Amino acid sequence: MSEKTETATAYKLKKAKEKGQVSKSSELINTAQLMVILLLIWLYGTKAWQQMLAVSQEQLHLTGHLHFSLKTVTYIFKLLSTKLLYLWLPFALILVATTILCSLVQTGFVWSAAPLSPRFERIGLAAGFKRLFSTKIVFDLLKNLLKIALTGLISFYSLRQMQASFLKLSSILPVQLPLAILQLMLRMLCPLVLVLLAISLIDKLYTRRKFAKEQRMSKQEVKEEFRQREGDPKIKSRIRQLQSELRKRSASFEQVKTADMVITNPTHYAIALKYDRLTMPAPKLICKGRNEQARIIKKLALKHQVPLIENKAFARRLYASVDLNQWIRREHFPAAAAIYKQLGLGKR
Repeated sequence: MSEKTETATAYKLKKAKEKGQVSKSSELINTAQLMVILLLIWLYGTKAWQQMLAVSQEQLHLTGHLHFSLKTVTYIFKLLSTKLLYLWLPFALILVATTILCSLVQTGFVWSAAPLSPRFERIGLAAGFKRLFSTKIVFDLLKNLLKIALTGLISFYSLRQMQASFLKLSSILPVQLPLAILQLMLRMLCPLVLVLLAISLIDKLYTRRKFAKEQRMSKQEVKEEFRQREGDPKIKSRIRQLQSELRKRSASFEQVKTADMVITNPTHYAIALKYDRLTMPAPKLICKGRNEQARIIKKLALKHQVPLIENKAFARRLYASVDLNQWIRREHFPAAAAIYKQLGLGKR
């Protein structure tokens, strides 16, 4: 098998995308979600906590004035669910939008059911061992170990830095305690997010490089793809050659009216000759055709009053041995001279 050294073509990448094969870092998406959560807590954490506190107080107030029954419990549950949904739904939608946006930025729009279809080639002992000892497994292991180590290290130093702040929590009112803890967590998580972001960018670079390596092509694959998309170069060259010949032949029909004579088979071949002794070394074949083309040439000759000479053997020899717009060969001179003499054109 030839070595895959060529960068994947745009066509192959497009086909891979249609199969759901794209370069996407889930680590980057997770980090983006965490950053958005921290940003929302920083911007709206206090307001959200106050709203939750107000909802809780309202529910406690209702339970003190209502008689417990199935209808009452159902009413309280619906009221609580509606208010909590109204409170948390915007946050959930923002997280969903963040996930979608991160995926679109990395891969663009991808809609494919191929990843959901079973891949039986992945089932088997050899395939399992190959995945188990792949570079991705090693990279993910090192990445997770690094995350654990850095998370522990940053958490340890953050807790030491905020030790005095944690001791002050004992003097805070119970109703304010969750909000104070939340603010301390924000202070501790912000440095951690920066580290996770750096790891995510490294993961993205690795994922992109690994995907590019998997999509590499051999020189033969590049040639085969070109043939499939553009056609075989030999066939295309032959088509261009035939088209050129057709254009020349069509143009040669216009030259029939200037011919000295048209030599015929009489039904299958027609060859138009032209000669000027002052400018030409020999008679020139300016148009030739067979079957239908021969009939067209003869019609044009009759239309422009060009003499038609029936000479089966000479017509066949000229058609087979002389190309369009070429001089006739020396062995054809006697027969051509006899015809020119017959027509009274010998002096030309």
